[in-house]
Amino acid sequence: MRKLTSKFLLSFLAGVLISLGCAVNAKVGGALGALLFACGLTTIIHFRLPLFTGIVAEKPEWLMLAILAGNCAGAAFGHFVFDIQMPPCSLSLGKVFCGGIGTGILMVAAYKSKSNVVAILGVMLFIMCGFPHCIAEFGYLRMQPLQWVLACLGNIAGGQIWRVLDIRSE
Repeated sequence: MRKLTSKFLLSFLAGVLISLGCAVNAKVGGALGALLFACGLTTIIHFRLPLFTGIVAEKPEWLMLAILAGNCAGAAFGHFVFDIQMPPCSLSLGKVFCGGIGTGILMVAAYKSKSNVVAILGVMLFIMCGFPHCIAEFGYLRMQPLQWVLACLGNIAGGQIWRVLDIRSE
C-alpha cells in the first residue's frame, strides 16, 4: 500500500508538471508554446517521475493504473489552479485515436531516451501535429469522455509499438 501511495503522489506531481506545460501552451501557442510545454517533460525525466505515456511500452502491470490516475489527477488539479483555457476538441474519434498513436510513439521515445533534445523535439512534434496526449488532455479538460478514452488507447497502442518491436535506447 505504501508503494502504491508513493507512486500515486509522484505521478500526481508529474501530472501537475504536464499541466504547467498545458498552461503555457494554451497562453502562448505555436512553436514557442510547444517548446515551453516540453519543460514539463524534461523536468519529469530529470527527476525520474512516473509518466503513464512514457511507460506504456513496459510490460503492463496494475501499478500503471495508479500512475495513470495520479497523472490525470495532477493534470486536472493544474487545470483549475493555473486556469487553463482551451477550446473543446473537435477531432473525430478516428483522428483522436490515430493521433494518440503518434503521441504514444513520440512520448515513449522521449521518456526512454533520457535526452532533453529528444524530449523537446518529441513534445514539439506531437503538439504541432495536434496529436492528443491523454495526460495533457486532463490539463486542458477539453475532451468528451469517449474522446479521452480513445486518446488514451491510442497513446497505449503507440507505446506498445516499442515493446512489440523490442526497441531500446542504449
